[in-house]
This record gives sequence, structure tokens and C-alpha cells, in this order.
Amino acid sequence: MEKKHLALTSVAALALALSACGTPAEDNNSSNESETQQTQEATQNTEPDDMESQDTSDDMDDADDADDSNDAAASTKGGSKDNALKAIDTAEKEIGGKVVDLDWDDDKSGWDVEVVKGNKSHEIEISPDGSKITNRDEVEDVDSDDRREYDAIKVDIRKAIETALKDTPGSLDDVSVDEEQGQIMWEVDVYPEGGGSDVTIYIDVKSGKILKKDS
Repeated sequence: MEKKHLALTSVAALALALSACGTPAEDNNSSNESETQQTQEATQNTEPDDMESQDTSDDMDDADDADDSNDAAASTKGGSKDNALKAIDTAEKEIGGKVVDLDWDDDKSGWDVEVVKGNKSHEIEISPDGSKITNRDEVEDVDSDDRREYDAIKVDIRKAIETALKDTPGSLDDVSVDEEQGQIMWEVDVYPEGGGSDVTIYIDVKSGKILKKDS
């Protein structure tokens, strides 16, 4: 009886020991499962915020691109008459000759101007408002054909611009001297008010009258 009682006591003690050893492992497993679940929930909660932030950033980028596109479109619509006349005054005061070519630069948003003084042609760049010179380009000799055209001018470039814009109100793109079939004329390109393709108006350099229009 004593041996049997001792054996039962040993078995009970072993069972308690095994039970005590198993508890920490179970607790650790339970703790690990809880931490994993919390991490997954935190990740799920964060993902929508990240996606929302990304969507907002994309929307802002799209808005900036649209603004840039609008600015680029606006820069191709020529310059005003007043600013063109100021650019002519600025160029002639600086060089001392006569402006024979005026062009609105779509890329730089400013004026490219050619001034003839004597037998030299000066190319300069002027700010959009026509008030100051921003760059000096080439100085070249005037060839005989150009000299003949320039000598025929009786109505200067200012009058040609005013005549063209009175006929076709809008913004100014380009003014130059051209010759067709012996007829020397000012060629004035205008962007009409209200949109549409540009209109070219040809003006006699001697009489100042409009000869024809192309659109």
C-alpha cells in the first residue's frame, strides 16, 4: 500500500509539473497571436489613409499640369498693340534706326525685333511689355534686295499695325516686309478676338491701304 500510494503521488506531481511547463508556452502563443492581429489591423487602418494621401497628391499634380497647360496656351496668343508700339520705341531709341520686323516669341513671351540702321541690321529681344531690352543677338549687313524694300517704305510699321488691328481687332503675332509680284507691303499677322486661326493682313508700304487678307 505504501508503494502504491507513493507511485500515485509521483504521477500527480509529474502531471502538475507538466501542466506548469505548458502554461508559459500557451501564454506566449496567445500573446503572439494577439500582436499579429493588432499589426494586421493597424496596417489595414493605415492603407486607406495612404491611398487617400496618394490620391490627393495626384489630384494636385493634375491641377498643376492643367495650370501649366493653360499658361502655355495663353503665351501663344500674341502681344497687345500698346506693348508692340512700346517695343518699337524702345528698339529704335536704343539702336537709332528703324524697325522693319517685329515678332511675338511664343516660347519666351516677348518681342524679337529687327532694327535697320544704315547698312546694318540689328536683332534684339525686348520684354513682353516693350519697356526694356533683354538680349542682343546678331548684327548683319543688309543685302541689296532688303535695302530696296526698306527704301520703298513710306508708311512706317506703327501705322501698319494700327491699320491691321483696326480692321481685325485682336493681338499681334508678327509684322514684316514682304514682296509679291513687285508689290512691296507690310505683312501683319493677327490673332482675332474671340479665337480662331490667325489672319494675315497685307498693307501697301507706300499708301498704307489694305491690299488683301488671308486667314
